Amino acid sequence: MAGATVSHKAMVTTIEVRYPNGRIPTSVPTTPAKSIKSQALTKNSGPAAASLKNASTINHLQAQVHHGQAATEVPIVPAAGDHRLCSSTDQRDRLGLAAEWRVMMRKGLIKTVTGAALAAAGSGAVIAYPLFFRRWCLTWGATAEEVSRKLPGDELLPEAGVVSTRAVTIDAPPAAVWPWLVQMGSGRGGAYTYDWIENLFGLHMHSAREILPQFQDLKVGDEVPMGPGRPVMRVEVCDPERTLTVRIADGNWVWIFALAAEDGRTRLISRNRIATPGAPPPLRLFNLLVMEPGSLVMERKMLLSIKQRAEGLAAVR
Repeated sequence: MAGATVSHKAMVTTIEVRYPNGRIPTSVPTTPAKSIKSQALTKNSGPAAASLKNASTINHLQAQVHHGQAATEVPIVPAAGDHRLCSSTDQRDRLGLAAEWRVMMRKGLIKTVTGAALAAAGSGAVIAYPLFFRRWCLTWGATAEEVSRKLPGDELLPEAGVVSTRAVTIDAPPAAVWPWLVQMGSGRGGAYTYDWIENLFGLHMHSAREILPQFQDLKVGDEVPMGPGRPVMRVEVCDPERTLTVRIADGNWVWIFALAAEDGRTRLISRNRIATPGAPPPLRLFNLLVMEPGSLVMERKMLLSIKQRAEGLAAVR
């Protein structure tokens, strides 16, 4: 058996028609019953008559429902000057606006949650990296003894803010490693790392896969270019098959390569000493969380590439 209910919300009467096999709502905006009675007592024509006609329509709809008849459209005659009555188009606009508002609220919630998650992840990185990962990042592949070992060139920047010592074992003698080191540089032998990343910054690095004779005669005082328009690295220590140390023009970066022979193999140690005097806190944080891990990615690739090249060279000699 179908049923009907009449509810009052915001001075609008809503009729809902329910059927046993489903629910078909029909919203009918009309003048509330109390207003109808008041208008009827005042005047039986004009606006009051229209309101009474609406009330009569509602009674007729309820009678149809009671007898099981379907009611899909209900003609409503608005009372003149009664702005509480609204058209079906207005009602659809309101419903559409409400739906849009709900979507906007959901999107806003998603953005808020995403922002909070990113902030939490960032805060976690600030705490976790220095406590758990920084030492590993700065000393990848190196032993404790190698990390603490004094290397030629350490004295060039004793008050470095960041010191990294990374190392790799190469199954080849130092003589097979040294040629790859002395030809490094932009427009020379490259850096043996991810060239496409280097060249995103315009460094003009192209990692050589063969020995370049024209760059083998390196000596103290020579300059190693790091890229067009970039400061050069000056050779400070050049001890063949033992140590190669270069320092950037402003003195805030010293890069040391140390080779140690071990039973026909070579331990290649790469140490970076970096100072950032006067750097503001945001830059220091960027260097800590971005540049330090990024340097591991690039330097690890470099050390492994030199290892591969040196072992290949030793195999053909």
